[in-house]
Amino acid sequence: MADSIRIPAQYDKMFKDLCMSKINQQVFETYKDMLLFAAALGNHHDSRITFTKSALDPVRLSYFRGDYDLELLNCIALVDTKEPRILNPNEEDEKIKILEEYINGGLDIIFNQIYNKAGSWEDHLIDLIVSQDGEASDPLDDITKAWE
Repeated sequence: MADSIRIPAQYDKMFKDLCMSKINQQVFETYKDMLLFAAALGNHHDSRITFTKSALDPVRLSYFRGDYDLELLNCIALVDTKEPRILNPNEEDEKIKILEEYINGGLDIIFNQIYNKAGSWEDHLIDLIVSQDGEASDPLDDITKAWE
């Protein structure tokens, strides 16, 4: 059974720069925070990209213990599959696969719209978040409409 989330190899340097930057451009406090943001972003844009190679050590699921960490990941898996069974511990591997693919899709967006642009990464992140505002809907509506 999977007990961690892998980070795609092609984003190794981006993770280190955006999470551990020594040049005062750190955007995310932890890898976990960046993974959560990427998962939500990938899901929002319906960007699910498979990958096989990971470079950094995977982030253990036990690190996702904030007030909403696991709930967000579970909601993404539920919306994707429209099957409550995905929350069953026997389905953990499938849930992790779905999440890793949405994370990879979100990382692709972060790479192109934040990391790979000249200027302040923090400003690019704010611009990306603001650009989502017009498209936003109530998250509860998204979850409940998934079964319509």
